Amino acid sequence: MPIELPAQYYNLMFINGGKQDAYHKGPHDSFMFILWDAIARKLNPESHVAEFGCGAGQLANLISEYGFDYVYGMDIAERGVEIAKEMNPRITEKFYIGSIYDEKNFRLGEYNTAIFCEVLEHIDDDLKALSYLPSGVRVIISVPTAESKEHVRFFKSQHEIHEHYGELIDINSIEEILIPINNPGNIHFWFVIDGIKK
Repeated sequence: MPIELPAQYYNLMFINGGKQDAYHKGPHDSFMFILWDAIARKLNPESHVAEFGCGAGQLANLISEYGFDYVYGMDIAERGVEIAKEMNPRITEKFYIGSIYDEKNFRLGEYNTAIFCEVLEHIDDDLKALSYLPSGVRVIISVPTAESKEHVRFFKSQHEIHEHYGELIDINSIEEILIPINNPGNIHFWFVIDGIKK
């Protein structure tokens, strides 16, 4: 089973651009747009968003483009945060370098919606990170269905998601998002979880 990789690994990934140079592209030009768009469209005018594991800021860019309030984003990778600021020049002050295991990083602003997109599968103690959220906050999470050298965990079914996260989150819905990678015959899908922190 893979182990959690250090910040230096992700810094190098952001420097190199990642798969298909995804982290050097705007959100509309990345193969990950389908997932980011699905998450951003779950928001509403009352959403005030904190993003934990903001990466290179493409989802932040979409959230702002769609007119929703992006309160702040945090990531452990310094280069990811630098790219996020470059990609979101009007809100550079809203991005921070920090660990998802540091409880104070969950109190950097007032939010009612917490997003973890492509994050929790990369860390050993995802439940500890989620426990830092205030009760009543809406939580939107994406998790993979496939193994990877970077994935500490993945989920084969919605039942497994309920088993893993159900004690911390009152899950309202789980959506499957299909994403073609490299070519139309290479399909992966992610689960997008929408719920309320208990």
